Amino acid sequence: MKRILVVTAALFAALFALSFFSCDNSSGNPTVPPVSKKTSDWLFLFYLDADDDVLNDDIYKNIREIEYALSKMRKADGSPSGNYPSVNALVLWDGISEAKKNNQKYIHPDGVLFELGADYNLDYVTYAGENKYQLGVVNLKGKSDLGDKFIVGANTIDWTAQARAEGCLDVEPNMADYKTLERFLIWAKSRYDATNVVLCLSDHGSGPYKETYADTTSVSKSLCSDKTNDDGKRLLSSKNIKDALAAAGYAGSQKPKILWNDVCFQSSAEILWNYKGSADYLLASPNLDVSQDFVRIMTSMGKGCSPVDFGKIVVSAYHERYYEEPQECPKSEADAKNKRSSGYSLFTFSFLSLDEQKAGKLKEAVDDFSDALLELKNGDAQRQALFQKVFDDYVDQDPNDYSKCKGLSYHGTYAFLSDLGDLALSVKNEASLSALHNSADALLALLKHGDDNLIVCAWAGKKAGAETIPTWGNVSQKQLYLTGGRDYIYDQAVDVEKSEDVYGLTIASSAVYPNTDSDITEYYDNWLDFSSKWGEVIKAWKAYY
Repeated sequence: MKRILVVTAALFAALFALSFFSCDNSSGNPTVPPVSKKTSDWLFLFYLDADDDVLNDDIYKNIREIEYALSKMRKADGSPSGNYPSVNALVLWDGISEAKKNNQKYIHPDGVLFELGADYNLDYVTYAGENKYQLGVVNLKGKSDLGDKFIVGANTIDWTAQARAEGCLDVEPNMADYKTLERFLIWAKSRYDATNVVLCLSDHGSGPYKETYADTTSVSKSLCSDKTNDDGKRLLSSKNIKDALAAAGYAGSQKPKILWNDVCFQSSAEILWNYKGSADYLLASPNLDVSQDFVRIMTSMGKGCSPVDFGKIVVSAYHERYYEEPQECPKSEADAKNKRSSGYSLFTFSFLSLDEQKAGKLKEAVDDFSDALLELKNGDAQRQALFQKVFDDYVDQDPNDYSKCKGLSYHGTYAFLSDLGDLALSVKNEASLSALHNSADALLALLKHGDDNLIVCAWAGKKAGAETIPTWGNVSQKQLYLTGGRDYIYDQAVDVEKSEDVYGLTIASSAVYPNTDSDITEYYDNWLDFSSKWGEVIKAWKAYY
């Protein structure tokens, strides 16, 4: 009888606790039952949106890379090995459906929630000679690939059933719905704690884009589509992500140390402004963020690794993986018209501060720079010509004529994104633009890289080479830029072409297709009041197309 009573009491307690736990916080913050939290030095929260017919397999391989890295960072009993910190890694995965897989191999279309464990059945096979850093790929031991099925290691904990039972995970989650992210974060917050929390979101990224959904009005789309739901037409906005973090309790003193946008086109002044205060730092690419090397990143962490150290590791790991790969040169004039870029490297990465005061200073500096430009625009004919000169010499990106591609610019989603530091430096070095020098100086002072600065660390690889399009120039053997000219994993010098540490933060500068719904000038104001004055500048430049 006593045994039955004990079991009944335990069952009642469990049910009582669950009755107070809800991932649906539409009526306010959920009441989470007291649980014994897992603690660690670092907690990585991976929001892996693999519901995509291009990225499914690459994102799956990232899971296996993390499991391999943990096998080097942990002892058999789970405690940290050697000089490594303690690390927990929680993954929310949603894969592509069989009907949409488009040659993807590792299909697991349902949503699953894992705490990743060390997998000792994996190898990291390096290819000496192909890359001086001897990077490689994770395989099953004794095999040349990961097999034919979606699998995880024996030490990985599958929390899927429990998360679904608690209403925190749908069988087929819509990864573009901020409620999916919010519930994942609520579940994680109730069970894990760490000195350093990192939220990493993986999928495609988007630049400025018209928002069409009522639950995310007055903001621009940002990242994570979902091919099974809405056929990929919906994305998370930066406001969605900031709101989801706050709803889950990851705000104020509990906010993440790092928000890691493992997607494209996110290191922009507008997105930084949207994210300000939601984390201490942002890891993001000004252009294309292609597959990360999670093995190199995580096994480069030392026991005393700080968030700043980690950010530099990610930037350096990205450099080590792609330093030999300039942007592909067009093979023909027709091909060139489809590239829509100024010939600089596709491979870029930045580590930025999300400090609200620094973001505020950035907005002020962009506003002041815009005011100085608008004074030229509204002046006499000579001053108006100088306003046009800034566009012609440092901003213009003509996809139909590569001789007119100027400045350091990337083709973002529906807009060209100019590097803000490169633009300010170019203006500063032009004697005839003395009316802009003070405001350009203020921008350059703000963009100067450093551990306590707005841009902590940034890298861009080689320029594109000249084949049939001579205006693209020769391939440099140097890297375009890397903060301090140093690789922070190997602590060695890197030969760079641009020695000034002011690069790595873009700003929308012009439309790609004038007079269409892809025109940035028609909806730049959607960027949550970042700089209406800069919006006026790009609208005025529109006349020069």
